[in-house]
Amino acid sequence: MLGYLDYALDHPQIFRYMFSSHRADAFAFPHDLKESKSPTFNILLGVVSELMERQVLRTDDVAETALTIWAHAHGLITLYLSGRIAAPRATFQKLYMRSLDRLVHGIAARATNNC
Repeated sequence: MLGYLDYALDHPQIFRYMFSSHRADAFAFPHDLKESKSPTFNILLGVVSELMERQVLRTDDVAETALTIWAHAHGLITLYLSGRIAAPRATFQKLYMRSLDRLVHGIAARATNNC
């Protein structure tokens, strides 16, 4: 998810075009993404699937769980790029990772006392 963040921050106009503009050729959930048509979403699907198999994440719908993680990351980035999160880049990067960590702990297979 750091690569996704870095790309968005390094190329905000392309990021907005790719993910915030209505495009007829864009891959859409559920069909395109569940059918592995998106090379970038496929990476996240693979990681989520592996973490569920290893029982790091609780067993659930892999595609919907990956969508949840992607939507969370995308939402934070969109808020930052639109000026709704006022922080220097390095501060935002740390906030982004802490927030994703909270999300992943929330869908973890085993609850921990450190959450």
